[in-house]
Amino acid sequence: MALAAVLGQSPLAWAGDGDGGTDCPPGVFNCDLHATGGGKKDSNGGGGKPTGDDGGSTGGGAKCLIDGKEVACFVDKYGWYNPSDSCYWKVFDPQPPPDSERWKIAAGIPAGWKPGQGALYNRTCLAKGAELMSGDIYSAAPPPGMGGMVDPAQLAQQAVESMRLLGADVGIAPKPGSKTLVGLPVWFWTNVSDTTWGPKSASVSAGGVTVTATAHVDRIIWTTGDGGSETCRTPGKAYLPEYGTQQPECGHTYTKAGQYAINATSKWVVDWTATTGQTGRITTDRQAAASVAIAEAQALNTN
Repeated sequence: MALAAVLGQSPLAWAGDGDGGTDCPPGVFNCDLHATGGGKKDSNGGGGKPTGDDGGSTGGGAKCLIDGKEVACFVDKYGWYNPSDSCYWKVFDPQPPPDSERWKIAAGIPAGWKPGQGALYNRTCLAKGAELMSGDIYSAAPPPGMGGMVDPAQLAQQAVESMRLLGADVGIAPKPGSKTLVGLPVWFWTNVSDTTWGPKSASVSAGGVTVTATAHVDRIIWTTGDGGSETCRTPGKAYLPEYGTQQPECGHTYTKAGQYAINATSKWVVDWTATTGQTGRITTDRQAAASVAIAEAQALNTN
């Protein structure tokens, strides 16, 4: 099946998707339609192993996706994958001379264009295993993806860094400087904010790719200084005098007198999504500390 090029634009080639209906690529209004095989998938230009932030990361490296399927980020025949339109762009080298007719009929030439501004590329779009040759297209600057795709996992790491996530803003009862008795519960909590508990979000963009990450604390592990630990999946509840000796939402009961160092490890989980369709998760820890004094009942009564 074929659709003749009109309006003086050079013919383009579109690969049918098998369902009898196809459109021209973005920004191109005239195209020849014909069935083709799938384009060659070259292994160059992909990759990038994800790295964890303290705790680890998932989601893969730089990937190029068409119709939800991973493809090579560089194919020698087609050039570099552009995530903004899911097509391949290959710069003409050398560029056509300034008086070439190609400059006049290429898609995207702006009004008032002058020789030496921008460059011409050949754009190729692939859909459902078929090849679309979209012909000449102009761009004032190299398109996103030219020279290699940005690794979304690395952008996610940058997003995490920009959030400045913190450890717990520790609350403890009895308050620092005072004492409680052996056998009475000690209350732990964190004062909640977006940087101590979440959620907190940030976005980072580069090379035509945007990653949005959202962080929250999954749990806080309180090491109590007496060889024990308490894992709390809530921020805990701040103590009020009317609570008396009731059990805390998050806390610990000491069985021996002493001065104990308490460490709180906040286990942050950061889920991220990229405009490429990739997703991932980063885990990272943040620390905070406090201390508590525990006294024997008879010793406290003598003070």
